[in-house]
Amino acid sequence: MWPGVARPGRRAARPPAAVLRAQPWERVYVVDPIEWSRQEARRQLAAAGYETVGFADGAGVLGADIEPDLYLISDALPDLSGFELVRRIRARPGAVGPILMTTARRDSAFRIGGLTAGVHYYLRRPVNPIELLTAVRILLDRQAAERELGRANDELTRLLGELRSAQARLIQQAKLASLGQLMAGVAHEINTPLGAVVSNHELFSRVFERLRAASGSQPRVKRDLDAVADLMEVNVTACERITNIVRELRTFARVDEARPVPVDLHDCLESTLLLVGHLAKGRVELQREYAAQLPEVEGHPGQLGQVFMNLVVNALQAIEGPGRVVLATARVGDQVRVTVQDSGPGIKPEHIGRIFDPGFTTKGAGVGTGLGLSICYQIVEAHGGEITVASLPGQGAAFSILLPARNPPQF
Repeated sequence: MWPGVARPGRRAARPPAAVLRAQPWERVYVVDPIEWSRQEARRQLAAAGYETVGFADGAGVLGADIEPDLYLISDALPDLSGFELVRRIRARPGAVGPILMTTARRDSAFRIGGLTAGVHYYLRRPVNPIELLTAVRILLDRQAAERELGRANDELTRLLGELRSAQARLIQQAKLASLGQLMAGVAHEINTPLGAVVSNHELFSRVFERLRAASGSQPRVKRDLDAVADLMEVNVTACERITNIVRELRTFARVDEARPVPVDLHDCLESTLLLVGHLAKGRVELQREYAAQLPEVEGHPGQLGQVFMNLVVNALQAIEGPGRVVLATARVGDQVRVTVQDSGPGIKPEHIGRIFDPGFTTKGAGVGTGLGLSICYQIVEAHGGEITVASLPGQGAAFSILLPARNPPQF
């Protein structure tokens, strides 16, 4: 029991109705320079189950280490006014409990000034015990309701973030499914005439070699035939490039298998560069700094390709004029690291903490959807890894991805 709850020999106050009683561990600071008033208020509050601490001045309250659930403050204190004490309490960091003020004054201007300072409710002296306990209970219940509302708002904010993430994943899945169907059709349409070209070329090559052997050694004819042979080599190279591009498109855009498969990240990166390399031609140098030995990871090649494509495209778009994009890989313990670094203008400090948020974009309306980096974050997280960014204004940005290795080293 706190000292001074009741005077020796005084009859204890009757316990109030259950609706006015304290909840467990609720504490009230009673600040009043008149000892009898202070002790009487504490006696009434103690009868309702509240823990109380009494103070005769404002300095004692401001020096207390524990924040109470509610303050009961007199309007007149020996060291400072009740309003000034309220202002100083409100200025302290952290949550502050409700404030009740006791006063004998009745003028409206005085009461309005107290409300401006932060007083929640006034009690006229002499204080009626039922009014005191009712006001205390109402204010504490309202504070509890506000805290519960705050927790509910935090939960709704969290659920809203999860909903946005789910929407982003659904959008990505729909995009990949549509792209996979489109690429399957495109690949079929390209492969059919391409197969005819390759077949005809093989037949033409055999016929051409016979004609070349039968042409003799006439200089002019030999020169023309050598030129045709060179053109044939170009045709072979072109057909091989078309075949590779179609294969990489199908690999990149297909709907991934339900189960993860071993993935070579170097192959993933090369597939990405094959598809987006045209954005860098003549302007941005694509520099590879691959590890000599890089373990495979377990995952979905299409999804990881989407991550690398988003990062490389963002890096190329961030560079205005000539520049450099470095793709580096390394083995870090039982993890594999992939870094995409550009020489662009960098990311503003106020944007660093938001770039992975769904819907956030710095590209302006109609240019970016704000989903690319959010999808990258979700894909990397789903693969058991993490993605981070380091950037300084004017010094470019570096995105690093850490993924667990499929066969980690044994120590």
